[in-house]
Amino acid sequence: MTVVHTWEVVPGREPEFEHWAHGIEAEAAVFTGHRGVTWLRPEGDSHRYHAVVRFSDTRSLEHWTTSPQRAAWQARVRPFGHSAHPRLTTTGLETWFDVPNGAARPPARWKMSLVTIVAV
Repeated sequence: MTVVHTWEVVPGREPEFEHWAHGIEAEAAVFTGHRGVTWLRPEGDSHRYHAVVRFSDTRSLEHWTTSPQRAAWQARVRPFGHSAHPRLTTTGLETWFDVPNGAARPPARWKMSLVTIVAV
């Protein structure tokens, strides 16, 4: 299970945000099922960071997202950053069928599974 979070960071406060990012990543790593986090830094004049958080299954992900530890880290980021938009949750196959600019919905899961089986 993969979740993408996007954060808008107050200009000039990027070092504080990155310190926070390392801390929340270390906290998440102790949770069962944690598979890692990939941080995508802003490009150009953007101040948006993206975190691709991976867990082995939905139950593990929900345990992390509803934990008091995560809530405490979310409170710490408020002075220098905030969530830019709702999180995006995927199973993994959706990323194989990326539609430019999100103009269309991805295919049904059964179709993605069928294409994957045929390819294998």
